[in-house]
Amino acid sequence: MNTKRRQSHSRISVRVMRPAHLPQARRLCVRAFPDTKGRLGFLDECASGKKQHAGALGLIAAEGQRLVGILCCQVLEDPVLAPGRGPVAHVDLMAVHPAFRRRGVATMMWQRMEAKLVAMGIPSVWTRSRVISAGVDLRKHSEAVVFFLKMGFQKRQDIYDMTSRLDELDLDTSCAEAELRRAGIEVKRIDYSECEALRQFLSTSFPHWAGNADRVTRDGPQLIHIACADGKIIGFAASERRWFGPIGVEPGCRLKGIGKVLLLRGLRDIRARGYKRALIGWANFPFYARSISASITRVMWQMEKRIGGE
Repeated sequence: MNTKRRQSHSRISVRVMRPAHLPQARRLCVRAFPDTKGRLGFLDECASGKKQHAGALGLIAAEGQRLVGILCCQVLEDPVLAPGRGPVAHVDLMAVHPAFRRRGVATMMWQRMEAKLVAMGIPSVWTRSRVISAGVDLRKHSEAVVFFLKMGFQKRQDIYDMTSRLDELDLDTSCAEAELRRAGIEVKRIDYSECEALRQFLSTSFPHWAGNADRVTRDGPQLIHIACADGKIIGFAASERRWFGPIGVEPGCRLKGIGKVLLLRGLRDIRARGYKRALIGWANFPFYARSISASITRVMWQMEKRIGGE
């Protein structure tokens, strides 16, 4: 480490985030991520001093009274990324003031946070931000990818966001649905009475999406379509506002055209709400590119670091 770097470190301290830090923390977050749009309520949790498994941990880096960096992690059960592994940590947000970047501030905060998580017995940390995205955006935050790789994270999967222009699509499914009916498969909008059947289907086949059954009770059946065979649900698709997804078909029932029918039905709902474009998150891009010529708008890396000695 050169003299300048040592001097930079000597002036900067890493501390536990407290309520008094919140005004500066919010300003730094909005400056670093202008598209946060007020989604910073979790900072209150980070500053509340809650401990193990209670929700959130927050650290700040400061030069005197000036806050120059912030790092927040959430500790929770994650049935999607770490099924059956107990609580894991998510990196909710990391930001460093532009004038203090490349001076080791992020490294100092991360090393302190990792030590805290290890002491708590947390086995792994994932990049899954509540503010930014489900992963690290390669185009917007390539420097963050480099940082996490340097800190020992590894890429676990690529995540794609896609978009589709609804005014250019033929969303008629009548012929495809008639063919499915001849094969004993009915595709329809879900009814309130089928909410429990959907919950059982999701719990068995797609446990990480089981919460979608609650959307029927909370928001109404207009959001979800299902495919049924022999009185049992074998597929579903959900949408909300301009967002399509999730969608899932029982593995043994795929390659029959069920998924595309569910997709087009969901897109019809989005168009009926007045949207000209549909947004698709966590997209299986070959399926959407092939089915509706959707285009990729964002590529993210989901990254993980094992810290618990597994």
